Amino acid sequence: MIQKEILSHKKELALNELNLIKVFFKKRDGISYLQNHSQLIDKTLSRLWHDLELRNSATLLACGGYGRQELFPYSDIDLLILIPKSLNKSLSQKIEQFISLVWDLGLRVGHSVRNINQTKIEIKRDITVQTNLLESRYLNGDKVLYKNLKKIINETLESINANIKPFFLDISPVAIGRFSVRFIS
Repeated sequence: MIQKEILSHKKELALNELNLIKVFFKKRDGISYLQNHSQLIDKTLSRLWHDLELRNSATLLACGGYGRQELFPYSDIDLLILIPKSLNKSLSQKIEQFISLVWDLGLRVGHSVRNINQTKIEIKRDITVQTNLLESRYLNGDKVLYKNLKKIINETLESINANIKPFFLDISPVAIGRFSVRFIS
């Protein structure tokens, strides 16, 4: 993408963000602003993803607050780029170019590039990754990869629930009894 196109995209994004701010000050509707701001970034990122012909070679996901469509002004845009089993040179270069273009547009992006197996390991190892992915949403790319990720997230949650449920069933009567004695009597 040439410099002239980048400047044009940057100007368009700035004008759209300014319009969102004007609407916010007129209506004073914060939830609407956050959702519309997220949708504006969705469109911008999807256009870049499409322009770089990344459509079916990887999956672009919004995570965290951005995934919930609660993108505050000046917040980081959390992304997961889900790749097939391995990252070849061509795909690696396109992803690097995508991230560079996002930065060139003035957007603050936090991103991870992982395959399904790496993501599965991270979900089990780090609770923040798990919660981030719970709030993830599909933006563009390979839908099969996204469906596989959702399946892994659900399996992980079911496993956690199965392990926690007996603990709560065992402790609940005791905890309730202690609460009653201490605070109700």
